Amino acid sequence: MKSKTGQTILLKKFSRKREKELSRNKERITKLLDSLTSGYEESFPFAMENKLMHQTFATQLCTVLNCSQVESLLSLGIGHQIVINELVQNEHLYTSYHIVEGSSKIIQTLKRNVKLPDKVTIFESLFEEFQTDKLYDVIEMGFVLEHVDSPEMLLQKYLQMLRPGGLLIVAVPNARSMHRTLGLKAGLISDIYRLSKYDLELGHQRYYDMDRLTHLLTSHPIEIEQRIGLYLKPFTSKQLQKLELPESVHRALCSLGLEYPEIGSGMMVVARKNA
Repeated sequence: MKSKTGQTILLKKFSRKREKELSRNKERITKLLDSLTSGYEESFPFAMENKLMHQTFATQLCTVLNCSQVESLLSLGIGHQIVINELVQNEHLYTSYHIVEGSSKIIQTLKRNVKLPDKVTIFESLFEEFQTDKLYDVIEMGFVLEHVDSPEMLLQKYLQMLRPGGLLIVAVPNARSMHRTLGLKAGLISDIYRLSKYDLELGHQRYYDMDRLTHLLTSHPIEIEQRIGLYLKPFTSKQLQKLELPESVHRALCSLGLEYPEIGSGMMVVARKNA
């Protein structure tokens, strides 16, 4: 049997090793976040559909907030700034708004582009490391779960910050979107869950369909209230660009997508934490 002194030394060595591993992991994630900014530029091949999908999510998010009494709101990530900008413009929907973002580069870009009211506070922190004693009325995770190392742990962590009866609002890309399912049936792709090089450029680690997303969410103490589709995309981005469709058609595809969450390019879920 090891002496107490020997056990203490081993514990200290393990602790130092663990701290080094966490530090390296934090550095890796921070560098990854900074590198993702290229995916937010207009030159990115999927810039148009990303913009449409995020704008639809932002609009639907504000609709949900407008039907709720929201004092405190939390967003995970800044991303394309589309959702944040929409929420800032609709500041009457909440009393206080907190944003957690791990990239100082992305935070600086937002502050240059958007005038933030006093009720908005940004915390520079990795999602996994953010700590607060505050309980939020609404937590928004738009296009987050496909990026993180452990979606299960992240949900568990942030549900502890959500008040009983509060809303969790999630959005993710859809593996079974109309265009991916069509591509599979046509033999153009072999696996709808396989990540493309562009997915990897955006830092995606996985794809969800509605069944997988529902299973993930309902394994926690929440009840799903709404499922919403984000942009009905019939063909690939390159094919759509060649068609040169008018803006009215893209607006119609956004509207149609709301009714077909199982095949939308993205999926939005509104869930309520059990009281």
